[in-house]
Amino acid sequence: MNAPPQSHPPVTLANCDSEPIHVPGAIQPLGVLLAFDSAGVLRYASEDAPQALGVPLALGHRCAPGTLPPELAHLLPGWLASADPVFDPLAITLGAHTYDVIAHRNTDALTLIELERRGDATGIAEPARIYRGIERIRSQRDIASLLDHTVQAVQRATGFDRVMAYRFHPDDSGEIVAERRGDATLEDWVGRRYPAGDIPAQARRLYTVNTLRQIADGQYQPVRVLGEDGPAHAPLDLSFSVLRSVSPVHLEYMANMGVRASMSLSLVLGGRLWGMIACHHHAPRHIPYSARLACEALAQVLSAALANIEGRERAEQARRSAALLPSGAAVPSATRCQPPAPWRAGPRP
Repeated sequence: MNAPPQSHPPVTLANCDSEPIHVPGAIQPLGVLLAFDSAGVLRYASEDAPQALGVPLALGHRCAPGTLPPELAHLLPGWLASADPVFDPLAITLGAHTYDVIAHRNTDALTLIELERRGDATGIAEPARIYRGIERIRSQRDIASLLDHTVQAVQRATGFDRVMAYRFHPDDSGEIVAERRGDATLEDWVGRRYPAGDIPAQARRLYTVNTLRQIADGQYQPVRVLGEDGPAHAPLDLSFSVLRSVSPVHLEYMANMGVRASMSLSLVLGGRLWGMIACHHHAPRHIPYSARLACEALAQVLSAALANIEGRERAEQARRSAALLPSGAAVPSATRCQPPAPWRAGPRP
């Protein structure tokens, strides 16, 4: 197997805003990745895949019988034929390890199969317990309470040292507006502001479509994703990959804060990135896939609740504006038809 060509220059602080983070050419060393075209031909594979599967792999060919674990060999034809780009996860055991199998179809019509090795679940709540927190979040009637209950629920569920609610301002800068600390010795960060440049534009776009990201150990060594030789085989699009390697600039940023592991949940309202739930830990921490999905569900419920509250606030603002007009006067078209004010709608798209 061979590494795909890398057409982008080394990443520095000067060019990180144009870094193609969706095609890093590598994954985090939490498992393995395979990518098949619609004919079942293996086009890409992580460098560690042959060792994990216990068999050699030949890029540019269909996998020979007995190459894939029986569960994957059985499911792969159905995944390749399905019009649905997302597939139900499952668990398999290979040797001494159990893997969560997560599959999806990317924008290039390749079917990506990721086998994420399960780690130690000590201190992490069962998914059912996390889901029960959804009703408490739904019962809140103001933004401050919503955010406070969510960071509390996520911190209890995951055991991260710090869980923060991060809200964006109209200029794309951000502010920590709620926090829950599992380590009482940590400094309170509520009220801290961060410049817009901390999250480059391409990262904001990716956060909007892929709403959950995990870095189990910021000191990891990336595992290359290998492909066939030739200029036609560009780096694999990993926009929706759970194992996608992250920017070295971001890893340096984490190290400068003394953070070893992180998890982020996007809060998306009307297609816009309103804010994030950001989790930090000062030691490696691998949150199981099932627990991450439950936390993502919490964040989605939070996003819907935030949209409802802001919708009510806009309606009330319009009602008050109409009440100030003389009796019988029409409400100005700008009041009726303008999009919500930027301080309500969140950051620019």
